[in-house]
Amino acid sequence: MDAGQWDFLSPMYICKINLDGVTYRSAEHYYQSMKASDEKNRIWIREASTGYEAKERAHSLKSEALVKKSPEQKVETMRKAFIAKFKQNPDLAEKLLSTKDAELLEDSPDDAFWGAKGENWIGKLAMEAREAVSPKK
Repeated sequence: MDAGQWDFLSPMYICKINLDGVTYRSAEHYYQSMKASDEKNRIWIREASTGYEAKERAHSLKSEALVKKSPEQKVETMRKAFIAKFKQNPDLAEKLLSTKDAELLEDSPDDAFWGAKGENWIGKLAMEAREAVSPKK
């Protein structure tokens, strides 16, 4: 099985989403920009060319330039991005629906919060998004 076929499940996957009237290059861009406490830094993060660069930019901010969030708030921010990602991109929704009822796991070797070696929040949010875009029975 080609691991690349699942890249679309990653928050780093480049696909435009629009939230609160602002367009982001990926779910990761939205998530990382929401860490900034001011609009200037949110724009700077949002303009990163990749999700990885957006993450690096957010991580480079000094603590006083960051919004402190609880784990629940972090999950809610990513949930909002994931639901938008799959609702606004029908091609990705179709791919997500093709996973049927499979358990989705984030194969991160070192992330105990987002990855399957811990709480698997990325996998859980992908499954929630699948439910959100699923045709109602």
